Amino acid sequence: MQTELTEPSDLMIRATPIWCVDASADWCFVRQTVVVDHGRMTRATLLITAASTEPSRQYVYRAHLNGQVVGVGPARPIGGETRVDRYDVTDLIVDGSNAIGALLYTTDDHRCAAELVIELVDGNLTRVGTGTDWQAISGAACYPPAASIGTACYPAPAEDLDARHYPHGFDTAEFEQEWPAAVARPAFDRPVGSPLAPVRREAFPVARELSADRERIVLDFGRSWAGGAIIRAVAQAGDRIELRFGEVLVDTDSPDPHVRFELTAGNVYRDTWTLTEGEQELATWGLRVFRYLEIRFLDGHPDLTDIRAAALIYDFDDDAAEFSSSDLVLDRVWDLCKHTVKALNLNLYVDSWTRERLPYEADAYLQQRAHLALDRDPALARYSVDFTIAHRTWPTEWPLFAVLAIHDLWYSTGDFDQLRPQYERLTELLPTRWIDPGTGLVRKPGSDGSTGDMDRGGFDRDLVDWPPSERDGYRFGAVNTVLNALSYRCFRAAAELADAVGDPGVADEYRAIAGRLSSAIDRLLFDSGYGSYVDGLDDSGRRLGHHAIHAAAYALWAGVVPEDRVGSVIGFLAGRGMACSVFGAPVLLEGLFDHGAGQVAIPMITAPGNRSWRHMLEVGAGAAMEAWDVEFKPNLTHSHPWGATPAFLLPQGILGVRPIEPGFRRFLVRPQLGALTQAAARIPVPTGSIEVDGRRTADGADYVITVPAGTRARFGLPAAEATDQTIDLDGRPVRTRLDSRWLELDNDLAAGRHTIRCTATR
Repeated sequence: MQTELTEPSDLMIRATPIWCVDASADWCFVRQTVVVDHGRMTRATLLITAASTEPSRQYVYRAHLNGQVVGVGPARPIGGETRVDRYDVTDLIVDGSNAIGALLYTTDDHRCAAELVIELVDGNLTRVGTGTDWQAISGAACYPPAASIGTACYPAPAEDLDARHYPHGFDTAEFEQEWPAAVARPAFDRPVGSPLAPVRREAFPVARELSADRERIVLDFGRSWAGGAIIRAVAQAGDRIELRFGEVLVDTDSPDPHVRFELTAGNVYRDTWTLTEGEQELATWGLRVFRYLEIRFLDGHPDLTDIRAAALIYDFDDDAAEFSSSDLVLDRVWDLCKHTVKALNLNLYVDSWTRERLPYEADAYLQQRAHLALDRDPALARYSVDFTIAHRTWPTEWPLFAVLAIHDLWYSTGDFDQLRPQYERLTELLPTRWIDPGTGLVRKPGSDGSTGDMDRGGFDRDLVDWPPSERDGYRFGAVNTVLNALSYRCFRAAAELADAVGDPGVADEYRAIAGRLSSAIDRLLFDSGYGSYVDGLDDSGRRLGHHAIHAAAYALWAGVVPEDRVGSVIGFLAGRGMACSVFGAPVLLEGLFDHGAGQVAIPMITAPGNRSWRHMLEVGAGAAMEAWDVEFKPNLTHSHPWGATPAFLLPQGILGVRPIEPGFRRFLVRPQLGALTQAAARIPVPTGSIEVDGRRTADGADYVITVPAGTRARFGLPAAEATDQTIDLDGRPVRTRLDSRWLELDNDLAAGRHTIRCTATR
């Protein structure tokens, strides 16, 4: 007897993987019916998995139950395991006959296993698992061979659907066609329950119709989605339509624009559908990233009665986070970034779902930070970073960002679920082997722009920024300032991680390395005559005669700039503006915010011209772009969740909310409104929500702060802004302390709602 489902993989062992009779068929439908006495049922769970996710770097199954799409999956495995997804389908079960189905696609290792588990009031379980008593057919008749919508990095099928052969209603109990019995396939070696929430399909309406005539219609969904379309139509058999999906339009100034379905990244998002007789609802199966849809009428003119975006959404709490300010453009930037994360997370952090569909360590770090500023569930972040650690990529800096991601997740959540299992990997992620004993700096092959460490497959090539044109003329040498500053931050983070797991000897070692790095960076890489940092050193140890913005930005962000040099470095960065890429921008901006220079950082986010998130809005991006403009990266895509960094930069920078103890048990609130007259944010944390609302007044500013139960907050303001002010807390004067950069209250704020009033004394 079993009354609670705690380990889906144990239950999946009973299900036999299946496919259709034609084992070579890439498209496959499977189905089964089961009779349920609804009065005896307490809960129903669908467990399902399939292979292989690797060829198209995406899900294999789309699961159905009683005419409803349940979700897609599985997630790509970290190792050789097979991930088993779990869906609570209690609300979809009806009394009597129920139909389970799936539409599957993969070009390799054709296998699917599923099990419907019904928990009964007496504590017993009824299991209906895949086996030869299921039915299955090839999908070749309705999905004939077609072109790829992928790129040189992966193939994915265009869906030239022939609806005349589609098994309409196969996922309902009323379906009357008799299919052949499914064929058993080899068992999965390592079925493992997925730690992730499901990816479900949601439908979103058209935002506006841009063009319509007898030949075609052009639709705008208002923002980008990952997925495809659901179309209801009344047609004659043989009517044909062509679907063209795209992220942007061409001929945008024309009253009759077209969709750019041939993406600059190389994808061709074009599908041709042949319709059947009468009323029908058809949907794409695969994954495209799009904002716009152009439908062309090739043969006949069917009546398209309803068109919706079929968006694939990983579980996301829309109400967990909020941001607003007196700057409407800033608000639109935050909203764009929030939507980007929601729409493009799916079940793995990847660079983009268009060009590569590959996870990269630094991208995952930035996406994790944006995601956790919007939603408190860390499961997807943890899984994605674990994936990147198991599958490292070529840049020298990227494993270091994995260290920071582990540290950030621990600090954000306070749990050890990732830290303890990954702790032993820290040694191989850190650049310890490249520390020069003579100088204390990181010095390595590949820092001079060469091909890297060929003994490691050409890995460990310094990147600095991407694309190369965004490096601000950075000069590479035997010693790279960006890499050294990043290494300093990572050794400091690694020392805290070592302390957390009870390894003080290693923690001391890492702190000592960081200390030597700090001294050497200041002594050898700071150019006092220039007031900033050189890009690095040549083979002879001489300074390279160039000062790219990245050297100063990374040094400030890493916290390696001595206090007496901070002013000159901020002045240097302020004079350069956004002379880096979308990837480099959060390093620049966070460093400025961390050092009280919000008045410099905020205008960069919404600056006019083509180097800001404001420009992304102006060019019609439905999600964050990977480059500021096509001018800087001709093959850019408009679908990069790591580019959504204002999702965390705005609440953590403008409102100054950052953890100073793991799990936000204690946190900072250091508002920097700059020229804004008002800004407010709600930030999800493990214990609830932090809320901060700051408003300028005629003689100062008021801040209303909600501190969640079980936590404390330390409040401060930039010293330059707080001079000549009195500060009242909840109507009473309070004592403060002042250092060179911040004025802070002497005592922490306890849990509850507090009002802080700052009043100018002159």
